[in-house]
Amino acid sequence: MATTPAPDPLPLRGRRALVTGASRGLGAATARGLAAAGADVALLCRRRAEEAAGTARAIRELGRDCEVLLADVADWEACRAAVESAASRLGGLDIVVANAGVANPHVSLADTPVDRWRKIMGVNLDGPFHTVKAAAPWLTGSPHGSVVFVSSVGGLRAAPMQAAYGAAKAALGHLARSWAAELAPLGVRVNTVVPGLFRTDMTQLLRQARPDGGDGLVPLGRVGAPAELADAVVYLCSDAASYITGAELPVDGGMSA
Repeated sequence: MATTPAPDPLPLRGRRALVTGASRGLGAATARGLAAAGADVALLCRRRAEEAAGTARAIRELGRDCEVLLADVADWEACRAAVESAASRLGGLDIVVANAGVANPHVSLADTPVDRWRKIMGVNLDGPFHTVKAAAPWLTGSPHGSVVFVSSVGGLRAAPMQAAYGAAKAALGHLARSWAAELAPLGVRVNTVVPGLFRTDMTQLLRQARPDGGDGLVPLGRVGAPAELADAVVYLCSDAASYITGAELPVDGGMSA
């Protein structure tokens, strides 16, 4: 009787990944998840170098190479140079996770300062465009080229006082599908994860403001752990998802159902 081979415990063995916004939260968890699956990883952060260094140490303890680079993804030239440096240090790029993002304070559209609007669009929309544009020459040369954009349930439905963030994330979904359509003939898959409420610094104030810590907002009855988003990203980057591109995968405990 034929037996089913055991799943590869290192499905990303030998692959090289770049994760933006990787100093903490979902980005750091994703970087660790990719490394645990076998990938070498470059962490791209705007600041918080000490926190990124801690994540890098944890990755190196797994026996993986890890590089830390500082750049603002909203700045095209800085982002391009950082991506090129990451590819040079790792010997190429097979995976890009565009995770860097910023939230806006609770403020109405009418009261949103123009410079704040531009900042949110710069990081949450221009940044992913810059990152993938800069990485495309390496991704198209890889037999395993894969991009994962990190969006938000905030981009699926309007929420009062969160218009700038929601608009950027909604536009990110279209950007991701456009990249998917253009890169598919070149063998690169592009997908999006749509996280809901997770235990991160970005959601801390919201969770602290509720007696249930935010659990009641989630149909599954609990706030997500960052490692659960990382698992979804690893899957989309692996050969198990080799026929999936242009998809949006909710990782939200049912919030978008």
